[in-house]
Amino acid sequence: MNRKITKSQFLVKNLVRGLIWFAVIIAILLVLKNWFGVDYNNLLDPLDEKPILVFGIFTISEVFFGIIPPELFMVWALRNGIPGDYIGNVFVLSMISYLSGVLGFYIGKAFHRTNIYKKLEENFFDKYKKQYRRYGGFLVIVAAATPLPFSLVCMLTGAFKFPLQRFLLMAATRFLRFAIYAYFIWTSNLF
Repeated sequence: MNRKITKSQFLVKNLVRGLIWFAVIIAILLVLKNWFGVDYNNLLDPLDEKPILVFGIFTISEVFFGIIPPELFMVWALRNGIPGDYIGNVFVLSMISYLSGVLGFYIGKAFHRTNIYKKLEENFFDKYKKQYRRYGGFLVIVAAATPLPFSLVCMLTGAFKFPLQRFLLMAATRFLRFAIYAYFIWTSNLF
C-alpha cells in the first residue's frame, strides 16, 4: 500500500529527523566535553581571530548544499559566551544561509537548461525533484526548517520558475530554524 503523505506529515517527519540529528550533534559534543575532557575554547582558539575564514567556510558549505551542519558553526559562535556576540554571529550565519538559498534560486533560474545543471539534476536532484513536484513551494519551507539540502531545494525552486517574492518569504523560515537551534545550543552548556 503506497500511502500519500500530506504536507503537514511531510513537514513533521522532516522536523523530527532534524531534531534527532540536532540532538545527536549536541549529545556528541556534550559527551566529548564531559567524558573526554574536550575543551572547546582551546579547540576553537585558532579560529577566534579569524571570523572571516569561518564565515567563508560556512558560505562555501551552504552554497554547496550544506556539506557541514550549520549547528557546528553555531557552536563556534558560542565560543566566548557573550550573548551579544553570539546573537550577532548567529544572525550573520543565518543571513549567509538565507542568501546562499537566494543564490541557489537564481542559479536554478538562470542555468536550468545548461548541461552542467542537467548533470546535477541526474546525479543529485532526482529525489528532491519528485518531492518538489509533489509539494511545490512548500518544500522550500521544509528545507529551510529541516536538514533537507536548503540550497539544492532553492535551486530547484528557481528552475521551476517559482515566483521570487513568495520564494523569499518562504525561505525566511531559515531564520526561525537558526533562532531555535541557537537557543538550544546556548542553553546546552557546551562551554
